[in-house]
Amino acid sequence: MYKLMLIDDDVPMLRYIQHLINWNELGIVISDSMYSSEDALEAFKSRRPDIIITDIGMPHMNGIALAQQFRRMHPEVRIIFLTCHEDFAYSKQAFQLSADDYLIKDELTKDQLEISLLKAIEHLEHKQIDLERLSYREDLERNKDILKEKFLEQILSGVNVRTTIVYGKRLGIDWIYPHCILGLGEIRLDLFAQHYDLKDLKLVLYAIYNIAEELSSELNERITPFLFQERLLLIWNGERTHIERLHSTYKSFLQSVNEKAELYLKVRMTYYTHQAPITISNLGIHYADMGKRMQEFFYETGWLHNMDKTPDNNWLQTEYEPILRDFEQWKLAVIDRNKLAADIAMHSIQRKSNQLQLHPQKMIHECLQLMRAVALVIGYREDEPLMAYLNSRHKCMDMLEFIQHVCFAMFSHDAIQQLGTVKDPKLEMIDRFIEHHIHETVTSVDTANHLHLNPSYFSRYFKKMTQMNFTDYVHQFKIKIAIQLLQKPDETVENVAYSLGYSDRAYFSKVFKKYSGKSPSDYKSMDHE
Repeated sequence: MYKLMLIDDDVPMLRYIQHLINWNELGIVISDSMYSSEDALEAFKSRRPDIIITDIGMPHMNGIALAQQFRRMHPEVRIIFLTCHEDFAYSKQAFQLSADDYLIKDELTKDQLEISLLKAIEHLEHKQIDLERLSYREDLERNKDILKEKFLEQILSGVNVRTTIVYGKRLGIDWIYPHCILGLGEIRLDLFAQHYDLKDLKLVLYAIYNIAEELSSELNERITPFLFQERLLLIWNGERTHIERLHSTYKSFLQSVNEKAELYLKVRMTYYTHQAPITISNLGIHYADMGKRMQEFFYETGWLHNMDKTPDNNWLQTEYEPILRDFEQWKLAVIDRNKLAADIAMHSIQRKSNQLQLHPQKMIHECLQLMRAVALVIGYREDEPLMAYLNSRHKCMDMLEFIQHVCFAMFSHDAIQQLGTVKDPKLEMIDRFIEHHIHETVTSVDTANHLHLNPSYFSRYFKKMTQMNFTDYVHQFKIKIAIQLLQKPDETVENVAYSLGYSDRAYFSKVFKKYSGKSPSDYKSMDHE
């Protein structure tokens, strides 16, 4: 039921309107009948009616002024004006307020009033539909990544594929062709380790996923990115004709994602794909097969691997004597912090392991032994999550380079720090962004866009990483610089505030005191004493 408020200082007119029509049939209930503007205004604040019928010629505050107050408090309220005479000025003002009608009391009939009320109800219903659609779109956008993951899970299960494809259109996944090409991407750990800690792997992969989404939208290609099981999936849906052009376009897209990932995030991806298109209904079978094939320990160098080749996981040797000496030399070089000797030993291990096709389990064991030896020498606590992750790695060169980098990183920091507790590389990227925009107001949205991250995800991640919100972090960052600038004898508070993006001195002083404990003026006075 819609709530309606009647306002008129003419009591007989109020009673006439109350009994003029059957309100229940229209789905309306009269919540209040008011005789004065002041009482109506006060009642409106608590009742929040949907429709107002008000006389224009009210004492103290006329109906037009009263309606303006109502609209400020509740912009969607519908308004019907009553008056005893036709007045162009009033009707013009009523039009400007988007009133649903302007009725003459002396000519008011049941049909006229019902038509006006139905018009008001139609506006309210349309607005409700618009709000529901907006709410649906907002919910969809907010949960799009989760819904896409559920969509992919259903497709990979092979159950109700056609129905799931129809549902996918709501998510912007328009798969109209029966065939597709599947590509799986993983972050290469060797370059990743030079800029990030292992705990950042999911965040960086999410950033690459966002890059892929943007590129797909910009290039208008039929390639849908997914983030699934800590992998980037890129699924192309199209016709089977012009296969060569299809693969050329797909490869170009993967290369573009890699270029942007390296430019913005300083990492590279390795992709695994196939040549022949597969049916969407068999996507799950091919995904599972490719996942197993990706576990092969040795791969030729390169960033793109064709999974149509016959797998070769029949390891020829179980005898490790020819390579154990290299492992020993590698360990000694790392412990001696001789990077050149360590590189030579590591590449010798890689070359011999590829030649001999040694079983990976022994290789992994020797690598983990190196990690433990280095940790023991410098007094680090063994990082169990890191050890567990490395134990699951199956790319020989990737693992060797990653472990060597981690070992040298251990030496480069104080022994009292645990592995991975140094300043987060992502935080350093954020600091650089703030520095480059120090004269501006830096927001979390701007920073998230710079890092190719979803703003809400970035805010949650930043709070978890720093234990403070982004606004506080930026203020602290700027106030540290402000303290340095204020140490200069000729520097003014106004100029420092302006230089750091604070256009108002009073606000700058308030922020300065909050984060430093003193006002800028107090700080200057102390400096000169």
